[in-house]
Amino acid sequence: MSSQWKRPAAIAAGVGIWAAALYGSLAISQFRGDWGHGVCGPWGCGPPVQALVSCHLFWVVLLALPLCLASAHSSPAALRRIGLGLLFGGAFGLVAVAVWQALVWLPAVHGWSRSYFLQRYLFTLATLVEAPIAQISLAGAALWRIARLRQDKPTGY
Repeated sequence: MSSQWKRPAAIAAGVGIWAAALYGSLAISQFRGDWGHGVCGPWGCGPPVQALVSCHLFWVVLLALPLCLASAHSSPAALRRIGLGLLFGGAFGLVAVAVWQALVWLPAVHGWSRSYFLQRYLFTLATLVEAPIAQISLAGAALWRIARLRQDKPTGY
């Protein structure tokens, strides 16, 4: 294979593997069997565990490619800014979900249910698969850490 085709072929293979991983992560929702009902309780009951695992893993795989590209092609300063932006954006999302539950769920439940606010908050985060709040926070932390490691690396041998 000539050198002019190696890079496009490698890019196509990488995107193909990434797309297959995206498909595979969504296929987990079709696994049979009882994975339990770990997200049910007085705070509510959610979808099957397979569906939650599938959706959350999908977000991780979806974010992996842009994170790898940013990590490979950005300076430590840019990685730090992107990482902190994602980290603060995710933290804002975590706080927003807590405020949302405090304003909507707490007034709607009886007195004894109020003691389950933390479980309701975690339940809401687990079942909120439309917004990858935790994954964005982790992605930001990862990019920030990569920037720190690159910044601390000795230069000039």
